Amino acid sequence: MNSLSALFLNAHVWDGQQFIFMPYFRVHNGIICHSGTQEADEAALNLEGGYIIPGITDIHTHADFTASDSRARDYALGQGVTRQVTGLCGFHPVYPESTSRDDYIRYTGFLGDTAMLSTSWEHFFKTLEQTGPVKKYQLFGINSFLYNYPLSSDDVLEERINACIEQYQSYPFQGFSLSLNYHPVKSLPPERLYRFMNSLLTRLPVCCSYHVRDQQDRILESIQEVMSWHEGTAARCHISHLKFGGASHKGLFPERYQTLLEWQKNSAFPLSWDTYPFAFASTTLTSLFPTTDFWQEQSEEDVCQWLVDNPPPRLAETTIVCDHAQFNQKTLGTIASELGESLEKALLTICRTLNGGGTYQRAFCEEEDLLWLLAQPETFIASDSFGLGQVHPRCTDTFTTVLFRAWQKGEQALCELVQRLQHGAHTVFPEIPQTTLAEGQVAELFFFTPKPGSNNQPAFLIRGTIIGNELYRFD
Repeated sequence: MNSLSALFLNAHVWDGQQFIFMPYFRVHNGIICHSGTQEADEAALNLEGGYIIPGITDIHTHADFTASDSRARDYALGQGVTRQVTGLCGFHPVYPESTSRDDYIRYTGFLGDTAMLSTSWEHFFKTLEQTGPVKKYQLFGINSFLYNYPLSSDDVLEERINACIEQYQSYPFQGFSLSLNYHPVKSLPPERLYRFMNSLLTRLPVCCSYHVRDQQDRILESIQEVMSWHEGTAARCHISHLKFGGASHKGLFPERYQTLLEWQKNSAFPLSWDTYPFAFASTTLTSLFPTTDFWQEQSEEDVCQWLVDNPPPRLAETTIVCDHAQFNQKTLGTIASELGESLEKALLTICRTLNGGGTYQRAFCEEEDLLWLLAQPETFIASDSFGLGQVHPRCTDTFTTVLFRAWQKGEQALCELVQRLQHGAHTVFPEIPQTTLAEGQVAELFFFTPKPGSNNQPAFLIRGTIIGNELYRFD
């Protein structure tokens, strides 16, 4: 529908603080208006007691690699997301002349559509401007930068910092992102990485969003590691999709979370975190090795011995996710038994068969602990708005699922959740415009209409987003 106005009947409207009932609510020329009567020439949409919520900002998405793809837009709009902070996990889609396109595709291609790997930042940001209606804001990926400009010795440290700052300041980035689970950061000497990050953030004190090294037994130590890089700086330290991994935290959530709250209270720099409502996530299989190509550069004996000496946690229970029926959705222990091989040899066999592709599922907290974490007032929810089947098997309508669950608890619970979603993202990235619902403002809204009679299914009669004067429907 591309009319200049849309009228909503029987809608509860969220104004940023509370829900209010408006019998007649319309958007005219992109401006929110109130009306006492229904005008015959306006297009009517009956929400049947549904809700209108300002568009949400998603600060955890891989859609930077698919910015020109309509699927990325549709997934976002279908979840009420009208602004996306892209480039999480430390990656960005631009490669320099010093790196071959094929090598960089192999390094980053698992994140999505390789068509977005461009030859210049100018082309990339121009593409972002043309991919509406979702507004996209890009983070600078430290992993990609250090892949293209290796931090191979202390001698190049200052040179790399200068190059990073120059690239960052030349384009409209919103901050840095870095993942300690991916190469080349994963295998860098800790002292060298500390010196690089601390110097960088001292000179350029912007928000840096992290996937920390270990969310299992050493989660608090891993958070301390990235916090140490911020000492003496004013840069925000944001822990992306905070989780307490696996059964090792069961029953210890309150105690360990309280430690994190104390660190936040006493920190001289801003410290924050988000999570998303899934009990597992996916990571590339090659991240289990010390370098991306270790599995094919070393002999079979050396690879297996390295895994014996450096055993990944709960390797036998690790679930493989790929497009190969022999391995997909099976644990490594099951595959090893079927092949008649050791765990280490079976992992190598899988890598060779998939030519370095495929992912594995990492267990996070137990469901009851996850619900506890989501209920904490300091935690707000972020999402992978765009997911690919084999890369992100957890891909669901994250926001709509969470909104539905909140709605089941009552209107006040839904109200509080929306506040948290809006406030959390604004805290981390205050320069990104946040939408509130008030007369005279440009509309950027999300319809939330729970399906009658459904107690456990996140289904909706009507879903859609208004941006400007256009209504995007998802029925």
